[in-house]
Amino acid sequence: MAMSADRFDAQFSHFRDSVRRASPAGLDFTSFRDGLAAEWEGYKPRLRQHALSLLDTAHWREDSIGEGQILNKVIASIEVEGRNDQNNLVNWVNRFGHANRSHHALLDARLDSKQCFAFENLFLDFISIGLVILLSLNACAAWLADGTTLLLISSF
Repeated sequence: MAMSADRFDAQFSHFRDSVRRASPAGLDFTSFRDGLAAEWEGYKPRLRQHALSLLDTAHWREDSIGEGQILNKVIASIEVEGRNDQNNLVNWVNRFGHANRSHHALLDARLDSKQCFAFENLFLDFISIGLVILLSLNACAAWLADGTTLLLISSF
């Protein structure tokens, strides 16, 4: 879904106002690397690094496709919790029912050998061309036929 320039400007203006009001010194937003915005959003690079370590793509093997190991690592990289940097970028917690979880198709694939094979084959293909799979992390999105959103983030 595309966002209009007017809507983006309104949302960004609201964000800038929120930063200014919440900043102890009333400082304006300058970047996500400085000031209050860095405090609010600075966990995202750490979250990405942790998710990448959980993916452990160096140990993915073509002969393991369909066994569920790759799928479980992808799911684990989405369901990051138990640290200071919980993944709040994706609606993965089962708060509003299974069908509303962003990665429900992946969870369902654990019980369907054909779907598991298809997902793991797709993931291994992405890795083989130098991409890392994460769900919904503000990058280049690809939508699967069932509506699951996959985000592809370069590993370099």
